[in-house]
Amino acid sequence: MKTQVRSLIGDYELFFSDLLSRMKKIGINVTGMPMSHLLYRAEDIKEYKELRDRLKKLCSRFVETQFNDRAVSILILREALLLEDGFSVSMIELPAPRPIHMYPSGLESIGITLGKNLSTFTNQYKNVLTGIKRKQSSFTIIL
Repeated sequence: MKTQVRSLIGDYELFFSDLLSRMKKIGINVTGMPMSHLLYRAEDIKEYKELRDRLKKLCSRFVETQFNDRAVSILILREALLLEDGFSVSMIELPAPRPIHMYPSGLESIGITLGKNLSTFTNQYKNVLTGIKRKQSSFTIIL
């Protein structure tokens, strides 16, 4: 399954390794914090639908919801993807593109679940964080 996911969204291991390395370089420590998701951007609606449908075949659960006037697919893989430093992730978030914002296809960010430590984490790292997106008890890291 790992190979199938890689063929669909790219080298997620390399993506995560690079992001983890960049976080360590600027002093952000996420050791022991659970990952909530990998976020993949599709360049156009055709790619979004094709990728969604192909990923669904590898999932135990799937939901497509509306957020900010567009579809967002939440895909829970049957098997977690194992990553560097003991991290793993089962969820892929796939937002449908909006005509107003053009993004290239590819992995964009990761989500880290912080729970009640969200405020402490964001205050501790506020000088080095960019692209902060807070969702109740999780945090999306975009470097």
